Amino acid sequence: MFLSKFFKRFTSDKKGSSASDGSPEHTFAVRHHRFKLFLTAWNKFQENMTSLEYTLCCDHPFGLHRVRALCTSVATQVYQCIQHLERLNPSQCKALYERFDHLQTAVASEVYPHVQLLEGPYIIPLEEAGRAAEAHLADKSTARLGELRRQSPDVVPDGFVVTAAGCMSLFAGTGMLEEMNRRIQAAGGYLPETLQDLSESLSELTESTPLPDRLVEEFCAALAEMRKKCPGEMRLLFKGRLWPCMDDGEDTPGTDPGLLVWGPTVSLHASDMDILASLHTTLARKQQAQALVYRRARGLMEANARICITCLAVEEDSFGGMAHTANPIDLKGGNVHIYFCNGLPQDMEYSLVPVNVMHVSRTPPYKVSARCMHDAEDGSSFSDQAAADVAALAMELENMSGCPQSMVWLRTPSGRTQVLMARPMVIKARTQEEREDEAESRADDNLPAPL
Repeated sequence: MFLSKFFKRFTSDKKGSSASDGSPEHTFAVRHHRFKLFLTAWNKFQENMTSLEYTLCCDHPFGLHRVRALCTSVATQVYQCIQHLERLNPSQCKALYERFDHLQTAVASEVYPHVQLLEGPYIIPLEEAGRAAEAHLADKSTARLGELRRQSPDVVPDGFVVTAAGCMSLFAGTGMLEEMNRRIQAAGGYLPETLQDLSESLSELTESTPLPDRLVEEFCAALAEMRKKCPGEMRLLFKGRLWPCMDDGEDTPGTDPGLLVWGPTVSLHASDMDILASLHTTLARKQQAQALVYRRARGLMEANARICITCLAVEEDSFGGMAHTANPIDLKGGNVHIYFCNGLPQDMEYSLVPVNVMHVSRTPPYKVSARCMHDAEDGSSFSDQAAADVAALAMELENMSGCPQSMVWLRTPSGRTQVLMARPMVIKARTQEEREDEAESRADDNLPAPL
Protein backbone atom coordinates (compact mmCIF):
# COMPACT_ATOMS: atom_id res chain seq x y z
CA MET A 1 0.00 0.00 0.00
CA PHE A 2 2.77 2.38 0.94
CA LEU A 3 4.79 1.53 -2.18
CA SER A 4 1.83 2.13 -4.48
CA LYS A 5 1.27 5.58 -2.98
CA PHE A 6 4.99 6.37 -3.32
CA PHE A 7 5.12 5.45 -7.01
CA LYS A 8 1.92 7.36 -7.74
CA ARG A 9 3.40 10.45 -6.10
CA PHE A 10 6.68 9.98 -7.99
CA THR A 11 4.95 9.69 -11.38
CA SER A 12 2.65 12.61 -10.64
CA ASP A 13 5.69 14.75 -9.73
CA LYS A 14 7.30 13.83 -13.05
CA LYS A 15 4.21 14.72 -15.06
CA GLY A 16 3.67 18.00 -13.31
CA SER A 17 7.28 19.05 -12.97
CA SER A 18 6.87 22.04 -15.26
CA ALA A 19 4.00 23.33 -13.19
CA SER A 20 5.80 22.94 -9.86
CA ASP A 21 9.08 24.71 -10.76
CA GLY A 22 8.33 27.33 -8.16
CA SER A 23 7.62 24.87 -5.41
CA PRO A 24 9.78 24.83 -2.27
CA GLU A 25 11.04 21.34 -3.12
CA HIS A 26 12.27 22.43 -6.57
CA THR A 27 13.87 25.59 -5.19
CA PHE A 28 15.68 23.58 -2.54
CA ALA A 29 16.92 21.05 -5.14
CA VAL A 30 18.27 23.79 -7.40
CA ARG A 31 20.05 25.59 -4.57
CA HIS A 32 21.42 22.30 -3.27
CA HIS A 33 22.84 21.50 -6.73
CA ARG A 34 24.40 24.94 -7.05
CA PHE A 35 25.96 24.63 -3.60
CA LYS A 36 27.47 21.28 -4.63
CA LEU A 37 28.96 22.94 -7.72
CA PHE A 38 30.43 25.62 -5.49
CA LEU A 39 31.99 23.00 -3.21
CA THR A 40 33.45 21.17 -6.24
CA ALA A 41 35.08 24.37 -7.50
CA TRP A 42 36.31 25.17 -3.99
CA ASN A 43 37.87 21.72 -3.62
CA LYS A 44 39.70 22.14 -6.94
CA PHE A 45 40.91 25.54 -5.76
CA GLN A 46 42.30 23.93 -2.60
CA GLU A 47 44.06 21.29 -4.72
CA ASN A 48 45.67 24.03 -6.78
CA MET A 49 46.80 25.84 -3.66
CA THR A 50 48.34 22.60 -2.38
CA SER A 51 50.18 22.19 -5.68
CA LEU A 52 51.36 25.81 -5.44
CA GLU A 53 52.68 25.30 -1.90
CA TYR A 54 54.40 22.07 -2.97
CA THR A 55 56.11 23.87 -5.83
CA LEU A 56 57.38 26.62 -3.52
CA CYS A 57 58.55 24.46 -0.64
CA CYS A 58 60.45 21.78 -2.56
CA ASP A 59 63.94 21.92 -4.00
CA HIS A 60 63.12 20.84 -7.55
CA PRO A 61 63.51 23.58 -10.17
CA PHE A 62 60.55 25.10 -11.96
CA GLY A 63 60.17 27.72 -14.65
CA LEU A 64 57.89 30.61 -15.38
CA HIS A 65 55.61 28.35 -17.40
CA ARG A 66 54.83 26.45 -14.18
CA VAL A 67 54.06 29.71 -12.36
CA ARG A 68 51.74 30.85 -15.16
CA ALA A 69 49.97 27.49 -15.30
CA LEU A 70 49.27 27.61 -11.55
CA CYS A 71 48.09 31.23 -11.70
CA THR A 72 45.74 30.44 -14.57
CA SER A 73 44.33 27.37 -12.79
CA VAL A 74 43.83 29.22 -9.49
CA ALA A 75 42.15 32.17 -11.22
CA THR A 76 39.80 29.83 -13.10
CA GLN A 77 38.63 28.07 -9.95
CA VAL A 78 38.22 31.32 -7.99
CA TYR A 79 36.11 32.79 -10.78
CA GLN A 80 33.92 29.67 -10.85
CA CYS A 81 33.44 29.92 -7.07
CA ILE A 82 32.27 33.52 -7.44
CA GLN A 83 29.87 32.53 -10.23
CA HIS A 84 28.29 29.79 -8.12
CA LEU A 85 27.99 32.12 -5.11
CA GLU A 86 26.30 34.68 -7.34
CA ARG A 87 23.66 32.14 -8.34
CA LEU A 88 23.03 31.45 -4.66
CA ASN A 89 22.90 35.12 -3.62
CA PRO A 90 23.35 37.69 -6.45
CA SER A 91 23.20 40.78 -4.24
CA GLN A 92 26.47 40.06 -2.41
CA CYS A 93 28.89 39.32 -5.30
CA LYS A 94 29.57 42.67 -6.96
CA ALA A 95 32.41 43.42 -4.53
CA LEU A 96 33.87 39.94 -5.16
CA TYR A 97 34.03 40.55 -8.93
CA GLU A 98 35.69 43.93 -8.40
CA ARG A 99 38.28 42.40 -6.07
CA PHE A 100 38.89 39.54 -8.51
CA ASP A 101 39.51 41.97 -11.38
CA HIS A 102 41.93 43.96 -9.25
CA LEU A 103 43.91 40.83 -8.29
CA GLN A 104 43.91 39.56 -11.88
CA THR A 105 45.37 42.84 -13.11
CA ALA A 106 48.06 42.81 -10.42
CA VAL A 107 49.07 39.20 -11.10
CA ALA A 108 49.01 39.63 -14.90
CA SER A 109 51.37 42.62 -14.69
CA GLU A 110 53.92 40.40 -12.94
CA VAL A 111 53.40 37.08 -14.73
CA TYR A 112 52.49 38.31 -18.22
CA PRO A 113 54.58 41.39 -18.97
CA HIS A 114 53.09 43.66 -21.62
CA VAL A 115 54.68 43.23 -25.03
CA GLN A 116 55.40 46.51 -26.74
CA LEU A 117 55.02 46.82 -30.49
CA LEU A 118 58.32 47.27 -32.27
CA GLU A 119 58.89 50.62 -33.90
CA GLY A 120 60.10 50.77 -37.46
CA PRO A 121 59.07 49.99 -41.03
CA TYR A 122 57.07 46.85 -41.73
CA ILE A 123 58.51 46.28 -45.23
CA ILE A 124 61.99 47.21 -46.50
CA PRO A 125 63.95 46.42 -49.68
CA LEU A 126 66.39 43.54 -49.28
CA GLU A 127 69.32 45.91 -49.89
CA GLU A 128 68.43 47.83 -46.70
CA ALA A 129 68.40 44.76 -44.43
CA GLY A 130 71.72 45.81 -42.89
CA ARG A 131 70.22 48.94 -41.34
CA ALA A 132 67.21 46.93 -40.17
CA ALA A 133 69.56 44.46 -38.44
CA GLU A 134 71.19 47.36 -36.58
CA ALA A 135 67.74 48.21 -35.20
CA HIS A 136 67.15 44.48 -34.44
CA LEU A 137 64.33 44.31 -37.00
CA ALA A 138 66.14 41.68 -39.07
CA ASP A 139 68.64 38.94 -38.24
CA LYS A 140 72.30 38.98 -39.18
CA SER A 141 72.05 36.41 -41.97
CA THR A 142 69.37 38.51 -43.69
CA ALA A 143 71.63 41.55 -43.31
CA ARG A 144 74.50 39.65 -44.95
CA LEU A 145 72.23 38.60 -47.79
CA GLY A 146 71.12 42.20 -48.29
CA GLU A 147 74.71 43.41 -48.37
CA LEU A 148 75.60 40.72 -50.91
CA ARG A 149 72.60 41.75 -53.02
CA ARG A 150 73.78 45.36 -52.91
CA GLN A 151 77.31 44.42 -54.00
CA SER A 152 76.39 41.72 -56.55
CA PRO A 153 72.77 42.02 -57.75
CA ASP A 154 73.06 38.97 -60.03
CA VAL A 155 74.13 36.66 -57.20
CA VAL A 156 71.08 37.25 -54.97
CA PRO A 157 67.47 37.28 -56.26
CA ASP A 158 65.44 40.47 -56.05
CA GLY A 159 63.28 40.72 -52.97
CA PHE A 160 62.07 42.55 -49.89
CA VAL A 161 61.89 41.84 -46.16
CA VAL A 162 58.92 41.75 -43.78
CA THR A 163 60.72 43.04 -40.69
CA ALA A 164 60.32 41.87 -37.10
CA ALA A 165 58.13 44.94 -36.52
CA GLY A 166 55.77 43.85 -39.30
CA CYS A 167 55.63 40.27 -38.01
CA MET A 168 55.17 41.38 -34.41
CA SER A 169 52.17 43.52 -35.44
CA LEU A 170 50.21 40.31 -36.01
CA PHE A 171 51.13 38.70 -32.70
CA ALA A 172 51.17 41.68 -30.34
CA GLY A 173 49.03 44.22 -32.18
CA THR A 174 45.87 42.11 -32.43
CA GLY A 175 45.54 40.87 -28.84
CA MET A 176 46.49 37.36 -29.95
CA LEU A 177 49.28 36.98 -27.39
CA GLU A 178 46.83 36.76 -24.50
CA GLU A 179 44.97 33.88 -26.15
CA MET A 180 48.26 32.17 -27.02
CA ASN A 181 49.39 32.39 -23.40
CA ARG A 182 46.07 30.95 -22.28
CA ARG A 183 46.41 27.96 -24.61
CA ILE A 184 50.02 27.37 -23.58
CA GLN A 185 49.08 27.36 -19.91
CA ALA A 186 46.06 25.15 -20.53
CA ALA A 187 48.44 22.63 -22.12
CA GLY A 188 50.78 22.83 -19.12
CA GLY A 189 53.54 24.61 -21.02
CA TYR A 190 55.77 23.18 -23.75
CA LEU A 191 55.52 19.58 -22.57
CA PRO A 192 56.86 16.97 -25.02
CA GLU A 193 53.71 14.84 -24.82
CA THR A 194 51.41 17.75 -25.73
CA LEU A 195 53.77 19.74 -27.95
CA GLN A 196 52.30 18.61 -31.29
CA ASP A 197 48.70 19.36 -30.26
CA LEU A 198 49.77 22.72 -28.85
CA SER A 199 51.62 23.56 -32.07
CA GLU A 200 48.53 22.80 -34.17
CA SER A 201 46.35 24.89 -31.85
CA LEU A 202 48.68 27.92 -31.96
CA SER A 203 49.15 27.64 -35.73
CA GLU A 204 45.38 27.54 -36.24
CA LEU A 205 44.99 30.60 -34.01
CA THR A 206 47.65 32.50 -35.98
CA GLU A 207 46.12 31.69 -39.36
CA SER A 208 42.61 32.58 -38.18
CA THR A 209 43.70 36.03 -36.94
CA PRO A 210 43.44 38.64 -39.74
CA LEU A 211 46.63 40.38 -40.81
CA PRO A 212 46.87 44.04 -39.66
CA ASP A 213 45.73 46.57 -42.25
CA ARG A 214 49.05 48.42 -42.30
CA LEU A 215 50.98 45.20 -42.93
CA VAL A 216 48.65 44.22 -45.78
CA GLU A 217 48.88 47.67 -47.37
CA GLU A 218 52.69 47.89 -47.26
CA PHE A 219 53.13 44.27 -48.38
CA CYS A 220 50.86 44.69 -51.42
CA ALA A 221 52.71 47.89 -52.37
CA ALA A 222 56.07 46.07 -52.27
CA LEU A 223 54.54 43.18 -54.21
CA ALA A 224 53.33 45.48 -56.98
CA GLU A 225 56.80 47.03 -57.25
CA MET A 226 58.42 43.60 -57.52
CA ARG A 227 56.04 42.53 -60.28
CA LYS A 228 57.20 45.52 -62.34
CA LYS A 229 60.84 44.45 -61.93
CA CYS A 230 60.17 40.75 -62.64
CA PRO A 231 57.65 40.45 -65.48
CA GLY A 232 58.55 36.86 -66.50
CA GLU A 233 57.50 33.51 -65.06
CA MET A 234 58.62 33.84 -61.45
CA ARG A 235 57.78 32.32 -58.10
CA LEU A 236 57.76 34.12 -54.76
CA LEU A 237 59.74 32.29 -52.11
CA PHE A 238 59.14 32.98 -48.39
CA LYS A 239 62.20 32.45 -46.16
CA GLY A 240 61.52 33.14 -42.50
CA ARG A 241 64.23 33.47 -39.89
CA LEU A 242 63.57 32.99 -36.17
CA TRP A 243 66.29 34.29 -33.88
CA PRO A 244 66.64 35.04 -30.14
CA CYS A 245 66.68 38.64 -28.96
CA MET A 246 67.15 39.91 -25.40
CA ASP A 247 64.66 42.19 -23.60
CA ASP A 248 66.93 45.16 -24.25
CA GLY A 249 66.85 44.47 -27.98
CA GLU A 250 70.39 43.08 -28.16
CA ASP A 251 70.96 39.82 -30.00
CA THR A 252 72.00 36.96 -27.75
CA PRO A 253 75.75 36.43 -27.56
CA GLY A 254 77.41 33.38 -29.03
CA THR A 255 76.95 31.58 -32.31
CA ASP A 256 73.22 30.79 -32.23
CA PRO A 257 72.34 30.68 -35.94
CA GLY A 258 68.61 30.97 -35.38
CA LEU A 259 66.01 28.76 -37.02
CA LEU A 260 65.10 28.74 -40.70
CA VAL A 261 61.32 28.71 -41.33
CA TRP A 262 60.24 28.16 -44.93
CA GLY A 263 56.83 29.14 -46.23
CA PRO A 264 54.88 27.82 -49.23
CA THR A 265 55.97 29.23 -52.59
CA VAL A 266 53.44 30.86 -54.91
CA SER A 267 53.47 32.38 -58.36
CA LEU A 268 54.57 36.01 -58.28
CA HIS A 269 51.66 36.90 -60.56
CA ALA A 270 49.01 35.12 -58.47
CA SER A 271 46.31 37.19 -56.80
CA ASP A 272 47.20 39.33 -53.80
CA MET A 273 44.89 37.21 -51.63
CA ASP A 274 46.74 33.99 -52.52
CA ILE A 275 50.13 35.56 -51.82
CA LEU A 276 48.90 37.04 -48.53
CA ALA A 277 47.66 33.57 -47.57
CA SER A 278 51.20 32.20 -48.13
CA LEU A 279 52.60 35.01 -45.96
CA HIS A 280 50.05 34.17 -43.28
CA THR A 281 51.05 30.49 -43.38
CA THR A 282 54.72 31.41 -43.05
CA LEU A 283 53.97 33.52 -39.97
CA ALA A 284 51.96 30.62 -38.51
CA ARG A 285 54.99 28.35 -38.84
CA LYS A 286 56.58 30.31 -36.05
CA GLN A 287 54.37 28.06 -33.92
CA GLN A 288 55.41 24.76 -35.53
CA ALA A 289 56.70 22.06 -33.19
CA GLN A 290 60.33 22.54 -34.23
CA ALA A 291 60.12 26.27 -33.45
CA LEU A 292 58.47 25.62 -30.06
CA VAL A 293 61.27 23.19 -29.14
CA TYR A 294 63.83 25.79 -30.23
CA ARG A 295 62.23 28.44 -28.01
CA ARG A 296 61.75 26.06 -25.07
CA ALA A 297 65.42 25.01 -25.14
CA ARG A 298 66.47 28.68 -24.92
CA GLY A 299 63.78 29.89 -22.52
CA LEU A 300 62.41 32.37 -25.07
CA MET A 301 59.05 34.06 -24.73
CA GLU A 302 57.05 35.28 -27.73
CA ALA A 303 58.59 38.76 -27.60
CA ASN A 304 62.15 37.42 -27.38
CA ALA A 305 61.74 35.04 -30.33
CA ARG A 306 61.76 37.50 -33.22
CA ILE A 307 61.04 36.55 -36.80
CA CYS A 308 61.52 38.31 -40.13
CA ILE A 309 60.52 37.00 -43.55
CA THR A 310 62.52 37.51 -46.73
CA CYS A 311 60.42 37.38 -49.91
CA LEU A 312 62.51 36.47 -52.97
CA ALA A 313 61.51 36.32 -56.63
CA VAL A 314 63.06 33.20 -58.22
CA GLU A 315 62.74 31.84 -61.74
CA GLU A 316 60.19 29.12 -62.42
CA ASP A 317 61.61 25.54 -62.49
CA SER A 318 64.66 26.46 -60.41
CA PHE A 319 66.12 23.92 -58.00
CA GLY A 320 68.60 24.17 -55.17
CA GLY A 321 70.06 22.90 -51.95
CA MET A 322 72.78 23.60 -49.39
CA ALA A 323 76.57 23.76 -49.44
CA HIS A 324 79.08 23.61 -46.58
CA THR A 325 82.64 24.76 -47.19
CA ALA A 326 84.02 22.60 -44.37
CA ASN A 327 83.37 19.46 -42.40
CA PRO A 328 82.43 20.39 -38.79
CA ILE A 329 84.34 17.31 -37.60
CA ASP A 330 87.49 17.91 -39.63
CA LEU A 331 88.19 21.49 -40.67
CA LYS A 332 91.44 20.50 -42.41
CA GLY A 333 89.60 18.49 -45.03
CA GLY A 334 89.70 19.57 -48.63
CA ASN A 335 86.10 19.35 -49.82
CA VAL A 336 83.02 21.49 -50.26
CA HIS A 337 79.94 19.39 -49.49
CA ILE A 338 76.98 20.11 -51.76
CA TYR A 339 73.47 18.79 -51.04
CA PHE A 340 70.76 19.21 -53.65
CA CYS A 341 67.40 17.85 -54.76
CA ASN A 342 64.94 18.01 -57.61
CA GLY A 343 63.12 20.92 -56.02
CA LEU A 344 63.65 24.06 -53.97
CA PRO A 345 65.83 24.08 -50.83
CA GLN A 346 62.84 23.91 -48.46
CA ASP A 347 61.77 20.62 -50.09
CA MET A 348 65.12 19.17 -49.08
CA GLU A 349 65.10 20.63 -45.58
CA TYR A 350 61.60 19.32 -44.86
CA SER A 351 62.56 15.88 -46.31
CA LEU A 352 59.93 16.05 -49.05
CA VAL A 353 62.25 14.69 -51.76
CA PRO A 354 65.40 12.50 -51.90
CA VAL A 355 68.68 14.31 -51.23
CA ASN A 356 71.81 13.91 -53.35
CA VAL A 357 75.38 14.75 -52.31
CA MET A 358 78.50 15.80 -54.17
CA HIS A 359 81.91 16.41 -52.62
CA VAL A 360 83.95 19.02 -54.53
CA SER A 361 87.51 20.20 -53.99
CA ARG A 362 87.99 23.58 -52.30
CA THR A 363 90.40 24.92 -54.89
CA PRO A 364 90.09 25.53 -58.65
CA PRO A 365 89.15 23.84 -60.90
CA TYR A 366 86.74 22.49 -58.24
CA LYS A 367 86.71 18.84 -59.28
CA VAL A 368 84.07 16.41 -58.02
CA SER A 369 85.80 13.83 -55.80
CA ALA A 370 82.77 11.76 -54.78
CA ARG A 371 79.01 11.64 -55.18
CA CYS A 372 76.01 9.87 -53.69
CA MET A 373 72.93 10.06 -55.90
CA HIS A 374 69.54 8.99 -54.55
CA ASP A 375 67.57 10.26 -57.53
CA ALA A 376 68.89 9.27 -60.95
CA GLU A 377 66.98 12.08 -62.69
CA ASP A 378 68.94 14.69 -60.75
CA GLY A 379 72.23 13.50 -62.22
CA SER A 380 71.44 14.95 -65.62
CA SER A 381 70.11 18.27 -64.32
CA PHE A 382 73.06 18.89 -61.98
CA SER A 383 76.34 18.45 -63.83
CA ASP A 384 79.91 18.55 -62.57
CA GLN A 385 80.16 22.09 -63.95
CA ALA A 386 77.11 23.14 -61.93
CA ALA A 387 78.69 21.63 -58.81
CA ALA A 388 81.90 23.53 -59.56
CA ASP A 389 79.93 26.78 -59.88
CA VAL A 390 78.26 26.21 -56.49
CA ALA A 391 81.59 25.35 -54.85
CA ALA A 392 83.26 28.42 -56.35
CA LEU A 393 80.52 30.70 -55.04
CA ALA A 394 80.64 29.09 -51.58
CA MET A 395 84.41 29.49 -51.38
CA GLU A 396 84.12 33.11 -52.48
CA LEU A 397 81.75 33.74 -49.57
CA GLU A 398 84.15 31.99 -47.20
CA ASN A 399 87.05 34.16 -48.38
CA MET A 400 84.93 37.30 -47.93
CA SER A 401 83.87 36.40 -44.39
CA GLY A 402 87.07 34.69 -43.25
CA CYS A 403 85.36 31.59 -41.83
CA PRO A 404 83.65 28.40 -43.13
CA GLN A 405 80.18 29.04 -44.52
CA SER A 406 76.82 27.29 -44.80
CA MET A 407 75.09 28.46 -47.97
CA VAL A 408 71.57 27.91 -49.27
CA TRP A 409 71.79 28.15 -53.05
CA LEU A 410 69.58 28.11 -56.12
CA ARG A 411 70.24 27.05 -59.72
CA THR A 412 68.08 28.71 -62.38
CA PRO A 413 67.05 27.10 -65.71
CA SER A 414 69.38 29.53 -67.48
CA GLY A 415 72.36 28.18 -65.50
CA ARG A 416 72.86 30.96 -62.95
CA THR A 417 73.80 30.08 -59.36
CA GLN A 418 72.24 32.35 -56.73
CA VAL A 419 72.48 32.63 -52.96
CA LEU A 420 69.40 32.51 -50.74
CA MET A 421 71.23 32.52 -47.42
CA ALA A 422 74.79 32.45 -46.12
CA ARG A 423 75.93 32.19 -42.52
CA PRO A 424 79.02 31.04 -40.59
CA MET A 425 79.08 27.35 -39.79
CA VAL A 426 78.55 26.37 -36.16
CA ILE A 427 81.69 24.43 -35.30
CA LYS A 428 82.67 23.01 -31.96
CA ALA A 429 86.02 24.26 -30.71
CA ARG A 430 88.73 21.60 -30.65
CA THR A 431 92.28 21.47 -29.32
CA GLN A 432 95.26 21.45 -31.64
CA GLU A 433 96.06 17.88 -30.63
CA GLU A 434 92.55 16.70 -31.53
CA ARG A 435 92.79 18.40 -34.92
CA GLU A 436 96.13 16.75 -35.68
CA ASP A 437 94.88 13.29 -34.62
CA GLU A 438 91.79 13.60 -36.78
CA ALA A 439 93.80 14.78 -39.78
CA GLU A 440 96.07 11.73 -39.52
CA SER A 441 93.24 9.26 -39.03
CA ARG A 442 91.21 10.40 -42.03
CA ALA A 443 92.28 9.51 -45.53
CA ASP A 444 89.76 11.90 -47.07
CA ASP A 445 87.01 14.30 -46.10
CA ASN A 446 84.00 12.44 -47.49
CA LEU A 447 80.92 12.74 -45.33
CA PRO A 448 78.66 9.68 -44.98
CA ALA A 449 75.59 9.50 -47.17
CA PRO A 450 72.51 11.17 -45.67
CA LEU A 451 69.90 8.95 -44.08
